[in-house]
Amino acid sequence: LHTFGRNFEGQAPVDEMRGYLRGKDWNVRPGAEGQANVYTLQTTSGDGFFYINTHGARIEVDDPNEPDGKIYAIQSSTVVNDELDKVFEKDLAALELVPFTALNGEKIVFPGFPPSDDHDTRYAITYRFVKAHMSFAKDSVVLINACFSARDGRFKDAFLKKGASVYLGW
Repeated sequence: LHTFGRNFEGQAPVDEMRGYLRGKDWNVRPGAEGQANVYTLQTTSGDGFFYINTHGARIEVDDPNEPDGKIYAIQSSTVVNDELDKVFEKDLAALELVPFTALNGEKIVFPGFPPSDDHDTRYAITYRFVKAHMSFAKDSVVLINACFSARDGRFKDAFLKKGASVYLGW
C-alpha cells in the first residue's frame, strides 16, 4: 500500500513486490494504486506481508499518557472531513486516529507564479489503532516505509503483539 495517490513516482517497488508475491502464489490485497484508506487499514487481518509507504511523524495530542504530549502516527489516504469526523468519532477520541497534515505530492499552480507544493490533512493511524483493528498471520513481516517508523517502540510493539514476527521501519 501507499498513500500518495495515482501516478506516484515510488510505485515501481510496490508493483515489483506485488509481482514477486503473486509469483509465489500469494494472494495480494486488491485495490487501487495509492489506496490505503482507513477502512482498508481497519480490515487488515491475516496478512503475511504488510507494506505501506506513507508519511510518519509524532503528532501533538491532548493526553498526559503520551510522552511529550505526542503520539507517533502514519498517514492513511483518507482525507479528513466533517462527515468522516462523525464516522470516526470514537477512533479519534481514543487516539486510534489523529489528523496529520503533510505534503500530498500535488502542486498548486497560479498563473504568473512558480508551482508550490500542496498539503492536505488525512487521518493517521497510531499504535492504538493497530491494537484495536489490525492483525497479522503467524511469521508475518511488516514493513513501514515512513519517516521515523523504527523509532517508536509502542508503534512497533503493537504490530508484534498483533501477530507480526518481523517489523521493519526506518
